Parts: sequence; structure tokens; C-alpha cells
Amino acid sequence: MNIARHYPAWLLMLILCIPMACLGSLPISGEPSPAPVLHTTLVPSDTPTPIPTAAPIATAAAGNFSLPQNGAVLPRGRATINNAWTGYDSSGFRFDNASIVSWASRQADILASSRNQSGSTIWFFIPNDSPPYQSQYDKGAKSGIIEMPQKALDPGIECPPDGYQFHWVEARVGAVYCVRTRDGQHFALIQVALNEENLVFDWVYLSAESPVAPVDVSPLPPQAVNYTSMNQEKLILYPITGRNIVLLVPSQELDKFVLEQMVDTFDRAYDFYRDATGRTPRLQMQYQGLSTIAVVPSTCGVSCGYLGMTGIELRYDQFDKLYRGVFESDQYDPSIFYEMGHNFWFYENKIEYIGTDHTGAIADGYAIYMLFLAMEAAGVKPAPYNDIDFSQYKAEVEGLLPIYLLDTSLNWDNTLRIGDAPPNSLGLGGSALFASFLLDLHSRIGDDFDQWLWKEVDLRPDAVTTQDAIDNFVLATCTAAEKNLTRVFVERYRWYVSSETLKEARTRFGDALRP
Repeated sequence: MNIARHYPAWLLMLILCIPMACLGSLPISGEPSPAPVLHTTLVPSDTPTPIPTAAPIATAAAGNFSLPQNGAVLPRGRATINNAWTGYDSSGFRFDNASIVSWASRQADILASSRNQSGSTIWFFIPNDSPPYQSQYDKGAKSGIIEMPQKALDPGIECPPDGYQFHWVEARVGAVYCVRTRDGQHFALIQVALNEENLVFDWVYLSAESPVAPVDVSPLPPQAVNYTSMNQEKLILYPITGRNIVLLVPSQELDKFVLEQMVDTFDRAYDFYRDATGRTPRLQMQYQGLSTIAVVPSTCGVSCGYLGMTGIELRYDQFDKLYRGVFESDQYDPSIFYEMGHNFWFYENKIEYIGTDHTGAIADGYAIYMLFLAMEAAGVKPAPYNDIDFSQYKAEVEGLLPIYLLDTSLNWDNTLRIGDAPPNSLGLGGSALFASFLLDLHSRIGDDFDQWLWKEVDLRPDAVTTQDAIDNFVLATCTAAEKNLTRVFVERYRWYVSSETLKEARTRFGDALRP
């Protein structure tokens, strides 16, 4: 998403002209953190999407209960687990070792979350591999919970064999519950003590023979890095490094193989952009000299990339789509490939329109066109784009030009100049129309077009007027094709091309080819 279209002019100037105190060299933090590590959303698609913020430390204190009937000693304690929206890494509890676990750990017997981000009441979420929650995170889970009539936490309470609820269950303060653990074979008793910003409950594990030790929250590992986002949110992220890029994720519990596979893919996309443009972005957001792709709670859209500089951010929910697609079906959400187009956009002063004609359609159209080529070059299967089947989306973009050509009332002035496109089923605008023009030129000229066009654009003089920008693009296209294509632009595309450019093209490349 074009950052220029999501910030007022004064803030854009500040962002683009003043180096951000975001990453710098991204110092490694090896000191213990007073708060749990922040995590992204890696849960079933219809479970809550936690958006981490600073959360209270989750604790699990263990002790002993004396069981009057036979003098046996049972593990017991008090646990504080966080609302998954604010403490994703510490929103679950496992009874057999009295440990605080992450929502995505696949170890929790019991989880805590409000039903939505703004909810004030925390509910139990009881993992159970049954509809509608049957993702890889619920696989094999058999947890259950049932409210008991007792008013006090008595270790002598016998848990019933059946009647258990699962998934969303109200967590009532003072209520006593029997919990069937994730394996379906063991049981625990809990009594809710507090349900406010986090969930506090006393517990007794009925299926163990010896007490367990208190559990400490683990300190941040030494590979954690401090990151300040484009929205100035201070985060703790974990780097997965490649040749060209580094992926910064908020969780250590993600599948390392999948993350490394993603980094390798984005490295190949970066290679494509570098080869096509002959340049690399200026370092802005970087880690050890690598371009960053950071997973963050919020940015300028679902994804955001700096123009002509390194730095891409992906919102938690969008990363969830990306990760889930790669993990489950080896399909890639196109957002990163699109935002790389913004990082490799070096042509603002060459072919972007000027003044009131500047709608951002040219920069965004370039990014749309390049994402098609980058995904093909990286050799990946595209996932749906903005919830639209990718092949349908590409066909719709390609189909804009035929619609435009059939409607003779349309021309450059009432489409690209104002950032508009012919009516279409997806509501695509001028950026997609510019991408459609590029796809048409690609089909006419061939693959060499992509290897030379942007290098030729880069050699053009800076545009002072919108007409200069149009002429720059036309002449760069002719040079890349080594043909006079001015009639294609004037007669087929109905663009305005200056007489000086028509003359220069004829002098350099001979008579114009028929459109």
C-alpha cells in the first residue's frame, strides 16, 4: 500500500526526509524483559485475532493441598494468564507442569481471551478438536470444562465423566470448575478469583502424585531485537535472516522451516526486483544491512512499504494469512511482493504525474504489475489477494484495457490523469489500469521489456510537468523495445504525447509502428 496515500503531506515529509529512529542497527537485547514476548495471530481463522500490547506478567505459583481422605498431596497453586488480545504468549495454562504457555503452543489445557479486541470480559477458550475449531493448533485436543455446584475449591470434589463444554465458556468470578485436560485423560479443579485485565484462578491438579515447582516467566532470548514501527510502536521481534531480507516476527513458536522457506522466497523476489531495476533501495529500515519485513500490530494499511527505501510492515492479521497459506498449502499472500514494488520505486521524479494529477496511480500500478512478475520469478503459488482468487484478480487487471479500448469516450485525461479506470466488477482504479497498460506492452515486446524498461526510465531527466512524465515513459518504452511505439500510445492508448517526443522517437527509431 502506498504510504503517500495514507499520511498528510507534512507527516509524509517527516517520514520520508528524516531518518526514523525505528531500527538503525536493531540492537540485540539479551536482558530479561518484564513483560511476555509479543505475538502475532496464529490461531484458527474464526478465533480471536490477538493484537499484542504490553501485558502483565503471567504467573503460576505452585504449592500443596492436603487431601483429607488419604493424606495424599496434590499439586496446586494460583495462576494468572493474560487476555490473548494483549498477552498472546501467556494466554494459556498447562496443568501437568504448571506452566504458562502461548495460545499457539498446542500445549494449553485452558486458554483465556475476550470475545473481541474491545471486549472487557475474559472468557475461557477450551481447546477441543471439533467443529468449528479444527486447525493444526487444535489437532488432537480433548479439553473440556464444566461448572460445579460447590462454592469452594475442595480437592475432594470428584469430576464427572461427561457433560463437559468446550471452546467459548464464560469464566465467572467465584465459580468452581472441573477441567478435563488436553489429552482427555486427566482432570483439574479451578476457581476463578479475578476476571479483569487478566484471568486469575486457583487450581488443583487431580491427576498427579507429586507437587510441581513454581514456574518463572522466561526472559527474552539473546536473539530478540527491539523494533519501533512506522506507527512508533515499540516491539520485540525475532529475526530470520536471508541474503537480502530479514523477516522480523513476534513469536519464537512458529515453524522455523516455514519461516526460512518464506525468507528464501522473498530473497528470490528481491533478486528479481534488483535485476529488473538495476538498483537496490536506500537503507532506511534495516537489520545488519538487510531490508526488513516486520510483523506489527498496525501500519498504514494491512501492509505498508517505504517508497524507494527499505522497510516493509505487515499487520498481524495479514501475516496470519501469509503464514497460514505457506504452512497449510504452500501458497503465498501477494502483499509482500506488492510492497517490494514500493521499495523498488525509484521513478517518482521521472514518470509520476505532477501537482493535481498526482494520484499515486503510477507508483501503485507499477507495484501491481511487478508483483505479477515477481511471484512468477520466485516460483510460488499465489494465495487469494484481498480475499479474491489471484487468477481472477489478474484476469480482471488484464481485462481493464480491452474495456478501455472498446469505450472510445475514454482516454488518458478521464482515466489515468484522475486515477480512474473503466467500470469493473472488482472496483479497480487507475493503478490497476496502468498495470493493464504495462501488461499489454509486455505482451507486445516480450520478456526483454522488463529487463530494460525501468533502467531506461531511470535514465530520463526529471519531469517538471505531467506531460514530461508521460513523454519520459513513452521514450523509455521505445528505447527498451528499440522501436518507435508512439502510435501505440497515441492511437491505441489515446494518451497525449508531445510533438517533441514524436519527433525524437522518429529520429532515433524510424517510423512509428502501426498499433
